[in-house]
Amino acid sequence: MLFDKQNMFSDAQAVTTGTQVSTDKVDTQGGSFIAVTADNLGNTPMKDAGRAPGVDVDVQVVETFTGGTSLRVDLASDDDAALGSPTVLASSAVIAEATLIAGYRFRLSLPAGMAVADKYLGLQFVSVGTHSTGKITAGIVPPGSKQTSPGSMT
Repeated sequence: MLFDKQNMFSDAQAVTTGTQVSTDKVDTQGGSFIAVTADNLGNTPMKDAGRAPGVDVDVQVVETFTGGTSLRVDLASDDDAALGSPTVLASSAVIAEATLIAGYRFRLSLPAGMAVADKYLGLQFVSVGTHSTGKITAGIVPPGSKQTSPGSMT
């Protein structure tokens, strides 16, 4: 999967204990996934997230987790880039550590038309136990796009 650097939340981010937030956030430019800038003809797109397709977040385990119990990943928004008081928009299931091996991946989805009033999107990692190892790479990908396995062309 190709990621756009501006739509990344984590790039091999170590996830250890408690609740951590992603190292990077996506600035929705005031609560929309559509930037409000004029195109080369002078047209300004409408700032309406409902007109955009849904948003998928691809979450990949890039280093096997050890030492802890489980992990849940939340897609969250906040008006503060630090995600100090986030609104949880979507959550994964609680994933047992035995499942969190390198190569494991899943998606979080934000349905089309769901309003995001806050400026920043990010991830929250909620750990049970203390993970001595474990890293995540995650970012926004086109809805419905297919994943390819490493070394695969399909």
